[in-house]
Amino acid sequence: MAAHRRVLEFIDALATVPDAFEEYAEAFEVGSAADAGLSGRPADQIDDLIGSQDCDLGGLELGVGALAYALSAGKIFPAASCRSHVARSWAPYPVVYFASNRPRAELLRDLIRHNGCGFDSDSNRPELLLVAAPSLVDVLDLAQAVLDNVAKFRLLTTRTNGTRSPVAPYIQPSLLDD
Repeated sequence: MAAHRRVLEFIDALATVPDAFEEYAEAFEVGSAADAGLSGRPADQIDDLIGSQDCDLGGLELGVGALAYALSAGKIFPAASCRSHVARSWAPYPVVYFASNRPRAELLRDLIRHNGCGFDSDSNRPELLLVAAPSLVDVLDLAQAVLDNVAKFRLLTTRTNGTRSPVAPYIQPSLLDD
């Protein structure tokens, strides 16, 4: 989580245009400025940060990768994510698709509402739910909220008799509507 926030703050300060943000984020995602095709002063700064601090994003995209890890810790199953890209994006905003049972989806819905994100489904992927956010900052705030509540998510996997309940994908998002 800290690595994603540290990298986001660094890139935000360094990039002056969206294309530069995209290039710098890719360098952190692949773990090297050279591997992302960068050179010069920004590349040196990026490699210095990568070398001096724990900025490993685990091969996942900035921001949404942190949310995917947090959801996994809460026994929610990420299926796809996109931080949204300047030119080659399948999502116009940061998004994470996931599968969940109803109790966990309801707990997540409450966190989503308090962290500036949206909760929806996609008719092209009806077996999944999705979290959408207006910015990567909002994604990271939600990821932190999920981590802060991970014990609550994990409690939802135990029945009152102490046996583990099966995890079935929750596929009817309309049931979560108030």
